[in-house]
Amino acid sequence: MPPDSDPPPVAASWDTYWQGSGDAGAYSSGGVNHPAILSFWDECFAAMQQAYSGDPAQKTPGPKILDIASGNGAVIERALAIFANDRPAITCLDASDAAVTNIRNRFPGIDGLVADAGSIPLDSGGFDAVTSQFGVEYAGLKAIGEAARLVAPGGRLTLLLHNQASSIHRECAASLDAIKRLQASGFIPHAIEMLTAGFAACRGADRAPYDEAATRLVPAVQTLDAIMTEHGEQVAGDTIARLYSDVDRIHSRMQHYQPEEVLGWLNRMDSELEAYAQRMSSMCRSAISSETFDQVCADLCRQGFTLQRAESLAGSEDGLPLAWVLIADNKLADEVAVTVDEPQSQNLPANADNEQRAEVRPWIKRLLGAAVYELADRGIVDSPFVETKPVWAAPYQALLGKIRPYADAEKFIWVICGELPTDHLDGSVARTPRDAARHFAIKWQLDAARQQDAEEPQQRLSDSELANKAEALYALVNDEEVWQQQSGL
Repeated sequence: MPPDSDPPPVAASWDTYWQGSGDAGAYSSGGVNHPAILSFWDECFAAMQQAYSGDPAQKTPGPKILDIASGNGAVIERALAIFANDRPAITCLDASDAAVTNIRNRFPGIDGLVADAGSIPLDSGGFDAVTSQFGVEYAGLKAIGEAARLVAPGGRLTLLLHNQASSIHRECAASLDAIKRLQASGFIPHAIEMLTAGFAACRGADRAPYDEAATRLVPAVQTLDAIMTEHGEQVAGDTIARLYSDVDRIHSRMQHYQPEEVLGWLNRMDSELEAYAQRMSSMCRSAISSETFDQVCADLCRQGFTLQRAESLAGSEDGLPLAWVLIADNKLADEVAVTVDEPQSQNLPANADNEQRAEVRPWIKRLLGAAVYELADRGIVDSPFVETKPVWAAPYQALLGKIRPYADAEKFIWVICGELPTDHLDGSVARTPRDAARHFAIKWQLDAARQQDAEEPQQRLSDSELANKAEALYALVNDEEVWQQQSGL
């Protein structure tokens, strides 16, 4: 977003919120302070602190930590408490300038960056740890991949994500429903009308307008009663109950209040309720289902990460989870022996220069390494420590390679990955990468047909998705121009 453009309404609502939450006490209202969540971060940072303490005689620098969508600094607060004197280098990132300013005021020495979590202007692999609590997912699933991009080899990604089945999501949905019904009732406009007429009547004006306005307010009051009966008085952070009681108290003692102050307060409340509704709506939209969480985990594995924890965080009194826990290590360093020689084709123009080819090599190494880890997790290979060689590449689309376990120098398996499913074939079924691609396409077509007939799908992709992938691969196999470039390169 250009610096001089207006922020979208939701971003503006969060900016307004954090502008009023500069004190440390705002953490209790601006973030989640459930004991299970506090304990989670304490354990995470304690393990990190131990890993970086090392030999006291050979003191190593603390980790570089990036906290994404920092809000009021809940995660940073826990990190600083655990590390104490061994202060790490921490950068907070948030789309709200007010949030970043508040954090830097609370924690001097913290670096701050105002940026969209979906497109972070930082170099890849620049942080030993990347964290986020209920924030990165607001920018969409692509933001999780963006967070992973910033984790250094050997580093760790630690996320608490909104869970669609959680008690927190249920509370957000109830709050959104309550606020929307409050707004639809017209309670605040009717209260303003009644109190305006009431203040005038106190000064000797005709009482009839006040009586008429009070009558019009009654249905709105009944709506608030119904909301609190259904959701409880605590709904929306007590906003409904407090508004109800405050208006009632002012109404019963109008002669003791200044009209300008009361009407100004109600007008501010009307504006703040809309911002609150936008925040609750964004929370509900960002909540991740079980199926989507599985997809996020699979995408991280394809990026070369090894999952350490991928599960619900328990702790809610009603038995519902609190969040998704996702802890993944970027093990794609030198652990996978990927020989990045020139593949038989990179599907680049014949006059492509060395710089263009060099840009593709990191993508090849990352993709093949991620494929090896996925195959190891699925039990296809015994260990991620295998010899791996790219054979054919259509950059940023598809990659074919060979995996040869060290223990058996005679055998290898074909592997395919990229925008296509990660899959493997025995090396004996195909002589050339084009033959291997054709076999993969046939295999996926058959798998899709079997899955369509099966009562319980076994594939990670639906039958239609798998059939579409097979069709796309067939189109690639039949593109003579693509494969003719092999000899040219």
